Amino acid sequence: MAGLVIQTHNVYNFNDLPNPLKVGAQPLTSRQGYDRHIHPEVGVLEYRNVSFPHIHVMDLYWKTNKALKLVNQIPTDTINFNFQLSGVNDVHYEAADQNVYIQKGQHYMVYNADREFYNRVEANTQLSVLHIAVDKAFFAASIGCNSKWAEHIQNNLALNKPFLSAKQALGVSPAMHQLIQGIIADKSPEPMRNFMVQSRAMELIAAHIEQVVPAELNAGTSPADTEKLHQVKAFLDQAFLEEHTLNQLSRRFALNDFKLKRGFKLLFDVPVFAYIKNLRMNYATLLLKDGNASVDEVAFLLGYEYPQHFSTAYKKHTGINPSQLKK
Repeated sequence: MAGLVIQTHNVYNFNDLPNPLKVGAQPLTSRQGYDRHIHPEVGVLEYRNVSFPHIHVMDLYWKTNKALKLVNQIPTDTINFNFQLSGVNDVHYEAADQNVYIQKGQHYMVYNADREFYNRVEANTQLSVLHIAVDKAFFAASIGCNSKWAEHIQNNLALNKPFLSAKQALGVSPAMHQLIQGIIADKSPEPMRNFMVQSRAMELIAAHIEQVVPAELNAGTSPADTEKLHQVKAFLDQAFLEEHTLNQLSRRFALNDFKLKRGFKLLFDVPVFAYIKNLRMNYATLLLKDGNASVDEVAFLLGYEYPQHFSTAYKKHTGINPSQLKK
Protein backbone atom coordinates (compact mmCIF):
# COMPACT_ATOMS: atom_id res chain seq x y z
CA MET A 1 0.00 0.00 0.00
CA ALA A 2 1.63 3.21 -1.17
CA GLY A 3 0.90 6.53 0.45
CA LEU A 4 2.02 9.38 2.65
CA VAL A 5 3.92 8.87 5.89
CA ILE A 6 2.62 11.19 8.61
CA GLN A 7 3.53 11.48 12.29
CA THR A 8 0.58 11.47 14.68
CA HIS A 9 1.92 14.47 16.61
CA ASN A 10 1.89 16.51 13.38
CA VAL A 11 -1.82 15.84 12.99
CA TYR A 12 -3.28 15.76 16.48
CA ASN A 13 -2.55 18.05 19.41
CA PHE A 14 -3.33 15.88 22.42
CA ASN A 15 -3.49 18.94 24.64
CA ASP A 16 -6.75 19.74 22.88
CA LEU A 17 -7.84 16.28 21.71
CA PRO A 18 -8.21 13.10 23.77
CA ASN A 19 -5.44 10.52 23.37
CA PRO A 20 -7.08 7.08 22.96
CA LEU A 21 -4.00 5.39 24.42
CA LYS A 22 -3.96 7.23 27.74
CA VAL A 23 -6.13 7.12 30.86
CA GLY A 24 -6.95 9.75 33.46
CA ALA A 25 -7.55 13.43 32.78
CA GLN A 26 -8.47 13.96 29.12
CA PRO A 27 -10.23 16.54 26.98
CA LEU A 28 -13.77 15.15 26.95
CA THR A 29 -16.34 15.34 24.21
CA SER A 30 -19.75 16.85 24.66
CA ARG A 31 -22.38 14.44 25.93
CA GLN A 32 -24.73 15.56 23.15
CA GLY A 33 -22.87 13.85 20.31
CA TYR A 34 -19.52 13.42 18.59
CA ASP A 35 -16.73 15.97 18.25
CA ARG A 36 -14.99 16.33 14.90
CA HIS A 37 -11.40 16.92 13.78
CA ILE A 38 -10.59 17.50 10.10
CA HIS A 39 -7.16 17.20 8.49
CA PRO A 40 -6.65 17.79 4.73
CA GLU A 41 -4.61 14.61 4.24
CA VAL A 42 -5.65 12.31 7.10
CA GLY A 43 -9.37 12.98 6.68
CA VAL A 44 -12.26 13.36 9.12
CA LEU A 45 -12.15 11.98 12.64
CA GLU A 46 -15.33 11.93 14.74
CA TYR A 47 -15.09 10.75 18.31
CA ARG A 48 -16.75 10.52 21.69
CA ASN A 49 -14.98 9.50 24.88
CA VAL A 50 -15.21 9.07 28.64
CA SER A 51 -12.08 8.74 30.77
CA PHE A 52 -11.39 7.65 34.34
CA PRO A 53 -8.19 7.19 36.40
CA HIS A 54 -7.84 3.55 35.34
CA ILE A 55 -9.71 3.27 32.03
CA HIS A 56 -10.44 5.36 28.93
CA VAL A 57 -13.22 4.39 26.51
CA MET A 58 -13.35 6.03 23.08
CA ASP A 59 -15.76 5.55 20.19
CA LEU A 60 -13.97 6.58 16.96
CA TYR A 61 -15.10 7.07 13.37
CA TRP A 62 -12.47 7.82 10.70
CA LYS A 63 -13.17 8.74 7.08
CA THR A 64 -9.81 8.73 5.33
CA ASN A 65 -8.83 11.14 2.59
CA LYS A 66 -5.55 9.76 1.21
CA ALA A 67 -3.76 6.44 1.47
CA LEU A 68 -1.27 6.88 4.28
CA LYS A 69 0.90 5.43 7.00
CA LEU A 70 0.14 7.16 10.31
CA VAL A 71 3.09 6.73 12.70
CA ASN A 72 2.54 7.02 16.46
CA GLN A 73 5.65 7.81 18.51
CA ILE A 74 3.84 9.26 21.52
CA PRO A 75 4.73 7.29 24.71
CA THR A 76 1.77 5.39 26.16
CA ASP A 77 2.20 2.73 28.83
CA THR A 78 -1.31 1.26 28.82
CA ILE A 79 -3.02 -2.00 27.86
CA ASN A 80 -5.17 -1.40 24.78
CA PHE A 81 -8.21 -3.19 23.39
CA ASN A 82 -9.46 -2.50 19.86
CA PHE A 83 -12.91 -3.57 18.65
CA GLN A 84 -13.31 -2.97 14.90
CA LEU A 85 -16.91 -1.97 14.19
CA SER A 86 -16.55 -1.21 10.47
CA GLY A 87 -13.88 -1.02 7.80
CA VAL A 88 -10.39 -2.51 7.96
CA ASN A 89 -7.17 -1.41 9.65
CA ASP A 90 -3.62 -2.64 9.17
CA VAL A 91 -1.53 -2.01 12.30
CA HIS A 92 2.17 -2.77 12.74
CA TYR A 93 3.84 -2.88 16.16
CA GLU A 94 7.58 -2.38 15.75
CA ALA A 95 8.78 -3.77 19.09
CA ALA A 96 6.57 -6.86 18.92
CA ASP A 97 7.43 -7.19 15.20
CA GLN A 98 3.84 -8.12 14.51
CA ASN A 99 1.16 -6.98 12.12
CA VAL A 100 -2.53 -7.03 12.95
CA TYR A 101 -4.90 -6.90 10.01
CA ILE A 102 -8.23 -6.24 11.66
CA GLN A 103 -11.61 -6.26 9.93
CA LYS A 104 -15.18 -5.50 10.93
CA GLY A 105 -16.30 -7.77 13.76
CA GLN A 106 -12.79 -8.47 15.10
CA HIS A 107 -10.79 -7.37 18.13
CA TYR A 108 -7.39 -7.69 19.80
CA MET A 109 -5.41 -6.64 22.88
CA VAL A 110 -1.93 -5.13 22.84
CA TYR A 111 0.67 -3.83 25.27
CA ASN A 112 3.18 -1.77 23.29
CA ALA A 113 5.30 -0.47 26.19
CA ASP A 114 5.85 3.09 24.96
CA ARG A 115 7.06 1.86 21.56
CA GLU A 116 6.32 3.04 18.03
CA PHE A 117 3.52 1.63 15.91
CA TYR A 118 1.77 2.68 12.74
CA ASN A 119 -1.57 2.34 10.97
CA ARG A 120 -1.85 1.87 7.22
CA VAL A 121 -5.14 2.79 5.57
CA GLU A 122 -6.46 3.13 2.04
CA ALA A 123 -7.76 6.38 0.58
CA ASN A 124 -11.45 7.25 0.80
CA THR A 125 -12.40 4.50 3.23
CA GLN A 126 -14.46 4.55 6.40
CA LEU A 127 -13.70 2.72 9.61
CA SER A 128 -14.99 2.83 13.16
CA VAL A 129 -13.48 1.45 16.34
CA LEU A 130 -14.35 1.13 20.00
CA HIS A 131 -11.05 1.57 21.84
CA ILE A 132 -10.42 0.83 25.51
CA ALA A 133 -7.17 1.82 27.22
CA VAL A 134 -6.48 0.37 30.68
CA ASP A 135 -3.95 1.54 33.24
CA LYS A 136 -1.06 -0.91 33.41
CA ALA A 137 -0.97 -1.20 37.23
CA PHE A 138 -4.76 -1.57 37.41
CA PHE A 139 -4.72 -4.32 34.78
CA ALA A 140 -1.88 -6.17 36.51
CA ALA A 141 -3.67 -6.04 39.86
CA SER A 142 -6.92 -7.22 38.25
CA ILE A 143 -5.56 -10.34 36.52
CA GLY A 144 -3.57 -11.51 39.56
CA CYS A 145 -0.94 -14.23 39.12
CA ASN A 146 -2.76 -17.46 39.96
CA SER A 147 -2.55 -18.98 36.49
CA LYS A 148 0.21 -19.60 33.95
CA TRP A 149 -1.42 -17.15 31.54
CA ALA A 150 -1.56 -14.41 34.19
CA GLU A 151 2.03 -15.11 35.26
CA HIS A 152 3.17 -14.81 31.64
CA ILE A 153 1.37 -11.48 31.22
CA GLN A 154 2.70 -10.21 34.56
CA ASN A 155 6.27 -11.05 33.54
CA ASN A 156 5.89 -9.18 30.26
CA LEU A 157 4.45 -6.16 32.04
CA ALA A 158 7.22 -6.17 34.67
CA LEU A 159 9.86 -6.29 31.93
CA ASN A 160 8.05 -3.70 29.77
CA LYS A 161 8.01 -6.33 27.04
CA PRO A 162 5.49 -5.61 24.26
CA PHE A 163 2.98 -8.33 23.41
CA LEU A 164 -0.29 -9.04 21.68
CA SER A 165 -2.80 -11.34 23.31
CA ALA A 166 -3.14 -13.48 20.18
CA LYS A 167 -1.31 -14.01 16.89
CA GLN A 168 -4.24 -12.61 14.95
CA ALA A 169 -7.41 -10.64 15.52
CA LEU A 170 -10.25 -12.55 17.16
CA GLY A 171 -13.96 -12.55 16.39
CA VAL A 172 -16.38 -10.34 18.32
CA SER A 173 -18.94 -12.62 19.98
CA PRO A 174 -22.68 -11.79 20.15
CA ALA A 175 -22.28 -11.02 23.86
CA MET A 176 -19.41 -8.64 23.08
CA HIS A 177 -21.45 -6.97 20.35
CA GLN A 178 -24.28 -6.37 22.80
CA LEU A 179 -21.89 -4.78 25.31
CA ILE A 180 -20.36 -2.58 22.61
CA GLN A 181 -23.77 -1.38 21.47
CA GLY A 182 -24.67 -0.73 25.11
CA ILE A 183 -21.65 1.56 25.46
CA ILE A 184 -22.24 3.42 22.20
CA ALA A 185 -25.98 3.86 22.60
CA ASP A 186 -26.04 4.70 26.32
CA LYS A 187 -27.68 8.07 26.86
CA SER A 188 -28.04 7.83 30.63
CA PRO A 189 -27.34 11.04 32.57
CA GLU A 190 -24.24 11.26 34.70
CA PRO A 191 -23.20 9.72 36.99
CA MET A 192 -25.15 6.61 35.88
CA ARG A 193 -23.59 6.65 32.42
CA ASN A 194 -20.09 6.70 33.89
CA PHE A 195 -20.78 3.58 35.91
CA MET A 196 -22.52 1.82 33.01
CA VAL A 197 -19.70 2.54 30.56
CA GLN A 198 -17.04 1.35 33.00
CA SER A 199 -19.02 -1.78 33.84
CA ARG A 200 -19.57 -2.74 30.20
CA ALA A 201 -15.97 -1.97 29.28
CA MET A 202 -14.73 -4.25 32.06
CA GLU A 203 -17.09 -6.99 30.86
CA LEU A 204 -15.67 -6.60 27.35
CA ILE A 205 -12.15 -7.01 28.69
CA ALA A 206 -13.19 -10.10 30.64
CA ALA A 207 -14.85 -11.55 27.52
CA HIS A 208 -11.65 -10.95 25.54
CA ILE A 209 -9.56 -12.71 28.17
CA GLU A 210 -11.95 -15.67 28.09
CA GLN A 211 -11.15 -16.02 24.39
CA VAL A 212 -7.38 -15.87 24.73
CA VAL A 213 -6.56 -17.89 27.84
CA PRO A 214 -4.77 -21.14 26.91
CA ALA A 215 -6.74 -24.35 26.75
CA GLU A 216 -4.88 -25.65 29.79
CA LEU A 217 -6.80 -23.18 31.95
CA ASN A 218 -10.05 -24.74 30.77
CA ALA A 219 -8.88 -28.31 31.16
CA GLY A 220 -9.87 -30.57 34.05
CA THR A 221 -7.93 -30.59 37.31
CA SER A 222 -5.24 -33.10 38.20
CA PRO A 223 -6.16 -36.21 40.25
CA ALA A 224 -4.35 -34.78 43.30
CA ASP A 225 -6.20 -31.47 43.07
CA THR A 226 -9.49 -33.26 42.44
CA GLU A 227 -9.04 -35.16 45.69
CA LYS A 228 -8.33 -31.90 47.53
CA LEU A 229 -11.44 -30.31 46.05
CA HIS A 230 -13.56 -33.20 47.27
CA GLN A 231 -12.03 -32.61 50.70
CA VAL A 232 -13.02 -28.94 50.47
CA LYS A 233 -16.59 -29.92 49.63
CA ALA A 234 -16.77 -32.44 52.48
CA PHE A 235 -15.44 -29.82 54.88
CA LEU A 236 -17.98 -27.23 53.77
CA ASP A 237 -20.79 -29.76 54.08
CA GLN A 238 -20.01 -29.86 57.80
CA ALA A 239 -18.86 -26.28 58.40
CA PHE A 240 -21.19 -24.24 56.18
CA LEU A 241 -22.39 -22.09 59.09
CA GLU A 242 -18.85 -20.85 59.76
CA GLU A 243 -17.37 -17.83 58.00
CA HIS A 244 -14.86 -18.73 55.29
CA THR A 245 -12.54 -16.82 52.99
CA LEU A 246 -10.94 -18.05 49.80
CA ASN A 247 -7.52 -17.44 51.27
CA GLN A 248 -8.25 -19.52 54.37
CA LEU A 249 -9.66 -22.41 52.35
CA SER A 250 -6.71 -22.27 49.95
CA ARG A 251 -4.20 -22.50 52.79
CA ARG A 252 -6.13 -25.21 54.61
CA PHE A 253 -6.21 -27.53 51.58
CA ALA A 254 -2.94 -26.48 49.88
CA LEU A 255 -4.62 -25.12 46.75
CA ASN A 256 -3.94 -21.72 45.23
CA ASP A 257 -6.88 -19.34 44.83
CA PHE A 258 -7.19 -19.96 41.10
CA LYS A 259 -7.26 -23.75 41.39
CA LEU A 260 -9.80 -23.58 44.20
CA LYS A 261 -12.17 -21.21 42.39
CA ARG A 262 -11.80 -22.71 38.93
CA GLY A 263 -11.50 -26.33 40.02
CA PHE A 264 -14.47 -26.25 42.39
CA LYS A 265 -16.69 -24.70 39.69
CA LEU A 266 -15.56 -27.25 37.09
CA LEU A 267 -15.95 -30.24 39.39
CA PHE A 268 -19.22 -29.36 41.12
CA ASP A 269 -20.75 -26.92 38.63
CA VAL A 270 -21.17 -24.21 41.27
CA PRO A 271 -18.80 -21.54 42.66
CA VAL A 272 -17.45 -22.09 46.19
CA PHE A 273 -19.44 -19.37 47.92
CA ALA A 274 -22.60 -20.10 45.97
CA TYR A 275 -22.29 -23.67 47.26
CA ILE A 276 -21.99 -22.41 50.84
CA LYS A 277 -25.03 -20.19 50.35
CA ASN A 278 -27.02 -23.12 48.95
CA LEU A 279 -26.18 -25.18 52.02
CA ARG A 280 -27.20 -22.37 54.36
CA MET A 281 -30.50 -21.69 52.61
CA ASN A 282 -31.36 -25.40 52.46
CA TYR A 283 -30.65 -25.63 56.18
CA ALA A 284 -32.81 -22.57 56.80
CA THR A 285 -35.66 -24.20 54.88
CA LEU A 286 -35.33 -27.34 56.97
CA LEU A 287 -35.45 -25.36 60.22
CA LEU A 288 -38.39 -23.24 59.11
CA LYS A 289 -40.49 -26.10 57.76
CA ASP A 290 -39.73 -28.92 60.14
CA GLY A 291 -38.38 -27.20 63.24
CA ASN A 292 -39.66 -24.83 65.82
CA ALA A 293 -37.28 -22.00 64.99
CA SER A 294 -38.65 -18.58 64.17
CA VAL A 295 -37.49 -16.48 61.24
CA ASP A 296 -35.51 -14.28 63.65
CA GLU A 297 -33.81 -17.30 65.20
CA VAL A 298 -32.87 -18.76 61.83
CA ALA A 299 -31.51 -15.40 60.70
CA PHE A 300 -29.32 -15.20 63.79
CA LEU A 301 -28.13 -18.79 63.32
CA LEU A 302 -27.08 -18.07 59.75
CA GLY A 303 -25.10 -15.02 60.83
CA TYR A 304 -27.40 -12.20 59.73
CA GLU A 305 -27.37 -9.13 61.94
CA TYR A 306 -30.89 -8.15 60.94
CA PRO A 307 -33.76 -10.59 60.22
CA GLN A 308 -34.98 -8.49 57.30
CA HIS A 309 -31.63 -8.98 55.56
CA PHE A 310 -32.06 -12.74 55.89
CA SER A 311 -35.64 -12.52 54.61
CA THR A 312 -34.48 -10.56 51.55
CA ALA A 313 -31.66 -13.01 50.82
CA TYR A 314 -33.92 -16.02 51.34
CA LYS A 315 -36.60 -14.69 49.00
CA LYS A 316 -34.01 -13.85 46.36
CA HIS A 317 -32.62 -17.39 46.64
CA THR A 318 -35.87 -19.37 46.82
CA GLY A 319 -38.54 -17.05 45.46
CA ILE A 320 -40.65 -17.09 48.65
CA ASN A 321 -40.63 -15.23 51.94
CA PRO A 322 -39.37 -17.32 54.88
CA SER A 323 -42.42 -16.27 56.90
CA GLN A 324 -44.61 -18.23 54.47
CA LEU A 325 -43.04 -21.46 55.70
CA LYS A 326 -44.20 -20.75 59.25
CA LYS A 327 -47.89 -20.52 58.34
